[in-house]
Amino acid sequence: MTAPLLALAVCACGGLGASLRYVCDALIKVRWSGTFPLSTFLINAAAGLAAGVTAALYAQGTLDGD
Repeated sequence: MTAPLLALAVCACGGLGASLRYVCDALIKVRWSGTFPLSTFLINAAAGLAAGVTAALYAQGTLDGD
């Protein structure tokens, strides 16, 4: 993957992730009225899980870094 294409992919994925985070936050806040920030907790837990799975796949050699 060339550098400009990689930069474009990172920007596109970042925008998609931010939009998805906003929608999930809004949906959770509509259904949760407690004082605990459940939406932040759930979104961060899901992002941490996704990052961990990606790192594990990369460490195993399942994902190619090139």
